[in-house]
Amino acid sequence: MDPGLNVKGYKFVKAVGGGGFGLTYLYRNEAKPTELACVKQIKHDALVSKLIIEGGMDGPVAEQKADELIQKEVTIHQILKAEQDKRKNQIWNLPMLHYSWIDPNSKKDKLFLMEFCSKGDLAKKIQEYQSKGTKFPENELLRIAYGTLNGLKVLHDQKIVHRDLCAKNVMFDDFEVPKLIDFGSGRVITEKNIPTTLLMAHPLFFPPESEDPTYKYTDSTLLAVDIWEMGVLLYEMMDSPISQGKI
Repeated sequence: MDPGLNVKGYKFVKAVGGGGFGLTYLYRNEAKPTELACVKQIKHDALVSKLIIEGGMDGPVAEQKADELIQKEVTIHQILKAEQDKRKNQIWNLPMLHYSWIDPNSKKDKLFLMEFCSKGDLAKKIQEYQSKGTKFPENELLRIAYGTLNGLKVLHDQKIVHRDLCAKNVMFDDFEVPKLIDFGSGRVITEKNIPTTLLMAHPLFFPPESEDPTYKYTDSTLLAVDIWEMGVLLYEMMDSPISQGKI
């Protein structure tokens, strides 16, 4: 069903994913019918409900926290859009953002129009190889690892920690270029704002120090969390279906 987002110059095609407080829709460029794009919608009220139910917050606190979380993701996209514009002739291993805006219907939901990654995600590729009883060819594994790390380097150069680097968050465009997506758990690190908690796809992605409740992250050790996650992701590609909970 058309969500009625009224994306200028684009026509709604179908819903393609999401859940909880984030939804994704496929749109077609009306001027260039072969060009597809996706719209990510962050639903403010759904996020508030999640914070109340799972976070134990009361209404006003959850409202404020939801606003903060949405703004943090907006800030990350703004930083990356500026960097993307500087690198127009380079391979970009992050989602290409066209623009973002506030949903005029809800007055609260945030919308992002970005490129559509037509070849699916890494979790799907892992499942395909495992269903055949085969493993990734070394050259393909290295290509995906290099592209994902290249995207991660852009984030880290901008002092952004991803915190959710897993197979479902690596997608592929029409040319099979890997794209590191989803910055909902990401944070921009400053001296006054170093996240102390880890929000990741699966407990098996947690680094060892996360078991210590007294451990305090610094900006450099927090960025290293992404490197640990990358190592776990490589292990999953080579050997074990971690994201399916079978290890």
